[in-house]
Amino acid sequence: MSSISVTSIKNWILQDPLLDYLNLHGDETEKDIFEFEECNFTTYIMNKGNEYEKKVYEYIHEQSRKFGYSISEINRNNFYADTKQAFKDKNDIILQPFIKNWTTGLFGFPDIVIKKKLLNRLFQCDNVIEGGDDEYVCIDIKYSSCSEKNGLFNIENNYHTFIACQVMLYGQIINNDKKQKINYGFVLPKDSNKLLAVELNNKERSDLCDMALNWYQYVKTHKEDFDLGVCKPNMVELLPNMNNTMDYPWRKYKTKLAHQYKELSLISGFGNRLRNGLHNSKQYTFETNLTEKYEKYLQQKNLIESFCDKSLTSKLNKNITIPIGKLYVDIETCYVFEQKKEIIVMITAGYMNYGVIHYCNYTGDEEQILKEFKEDIETHFKNDTLVHYGGGEPKLFKKLNLTNKVEDLRETFIKNFMNNNQLNNLTGFSIKEIMTSLKLSGVINENPYDICCIKSGIEVLSIYNYMFENRLINDRKLLEDEVMKYNKADVKSLYVIDYYLNNL
Repeated sequence: MSSISVTSIKNWILQDPLLDYLNLHGDETEKDIFEFEECNFTTYIMNKGNEYEKKVYEYIHEQSRKFGYSISEINRNNFYADTKQAFKDKNDIILQPFIKNWTTGLFGFPDIVIKKKLLNRLFQCDNVIEGGDDEYVCIDIKYSSCSEKNGLFNIENNYHTFIACQVMLYGQIINNDKKQKINYGFVLPKDSNKLLAVELNNKERSDLCDMALNWYQYVKTHKEDFDLGVCKPNMVELLPNMNNTMDYPWRKYKTKLAHQYKELSLISGFGNRLRNGLHNSKQYTFETNLTEKYEKYLQQKNLIESFCDKSLTSKLNKNITIPIGKLYVDIETCYVFEQKKEIIVMITAGYMNYGVIHYCNYTGDEEQILKEFKEDIETHFKNDTLVHYGGGEPKLFKKLNLTNKVEDLRETFIKNFMNNNQLNNLTGFSIKEIMTSLKLSGVINENPYDICCIKSGIEVLSIYNYMFENRLINDRKLLEDEVMKYNKADVKSLYVIDYYLNNL
């Protein structure tokens, strides 16, 4: 059998096997090659992961010098020979070795391989491990929050399943090569010295890995059997799973395919278990004649194409003559673990004046944000309709005792553009998905999110939640400008949706 990496199981386990086809046979011109460099948050997370791995390695080297453990850190430029020599020398610890099952062709590079007798000298390990003291145990370092359940690594999502399967395969390869009987591999989560155990003999995960590996080998060797099609692909495994955001560099192309197939289940993030059934039953599909339906609007779309942004200071410019009409409002909140409550971290409001959208970003602590927002509404927008899209804005308006009329564009949009009564209460649609759909359908030429720096499913809530969870309050400024751009895209989209809703 040809060689195949352990990481090849990832996309199948994340329920997005289309990515394997795209990585192996996809059109290179469809890749979003600049996204990674431009996305500060993605780069930030990657750097934090590398820093944590380096920190763990430095700790291991320090302990090895102190207590005389033999250690080998494998050079990727000479990984085969270096790994072979390290095992031949019976080193106590081997960092990033190359391991391979020469019968199946399966190979990988575990972060740490260590003799069983040293586990509790360097880490905290509460599990009873079978096998001899000099047999090797694998450890995978993960810069993510992980939990324990009944003494084992707790599976909370598909990504955790992938981690567990990866560690299991590493352990099985080592056991097979060294004729061992070790029963656990381990995950070392961030900011912890405690190892979380993964069973190496788990039939359910082994079957899942077999399916994933068989799929990958089939895609790799049978390109001619796959067809993405125009209206739909020739097999359900090629449907894009928009709920999976670990899809760089194919996120934009996946979104394009989802809208091209016109399946609501793909766009609004339904899980994999529902996806196949929805696809086969032909449920939840987009209206097929969108362009015809918007013919009158298409004649006027040049107005939208001429939009330009004008960013103001943190408070509204009091010298501008503000027309009575509508104020488009978007609020961002996050759950603060220390306070055990959700707080407002930013409000963005925008209004149209002489063909230009003017923005105002309210930032700071929650009390300051609400005070400035309320003052501006009561002073300059007392007679305006406050327009929002789903979410908790109405509750905030009521809390601030604002007397303005309030309009929810989400309900209006669904009722006007979906010829299906079942969709009237659908919560899956986001503003971003609607705007992308309208652009791909030819209704508008400009999508505000095309110029937004936060991409590929990295949402404002997850950013702030991550930062607060990890006590990174001092790094809040790192992303504030990017979040403002994200909010401005939402506010601009509200105006676009509202405009054509009233011009059909």
